[in-house]
Amino acid sequence: MSAQRQRLVLIVADDLGFVLWLGSKLQETGIGVLPAKEPSEAIQLLAQINRKPDLLVIHLTASDASRANQLIEGLPDMKVLALIGSDDQAYRMLSRVDAAVMRPYTVLEASVVLQTIERLLTRHLTA
Repeated sequence: MSAQRQRLVLIVADDLGFVLWLGSKLQETGIGVLPAKEPSEAIQLLAQINRKPDLLVIHLTASDASRANQLIEGLPDMKVLALIGSDDQAYRMLSRVDAAVMRPYTVLEASVVLQTIERLLTRHLTA
């Protein structure tokens, strides 16, 4: 019986508290996590490791869109989940988005993010 490859999620967001919370929730379910504060940091991180993430969870600003697209286009098999604020339109500047959900501020909103991540990862592994 072959061992299943651990799923890997790249989280790009400037809110350290959110990144730590989401990372811990994903790790509790056996999902590997790579945190980065901004797209350029994520690109540098990925250049140093020998793994490609299955999913990118990103909350970005308009000024990060170009580097975010560089990251997304460099990993065509990676799913992309955009986290959006109530008046945030920056995610529309991304070259590809597989799902978009409101950035969570409550436990209920956070559960939607976790469910969406699981759905995207399941779809990724069966595709």
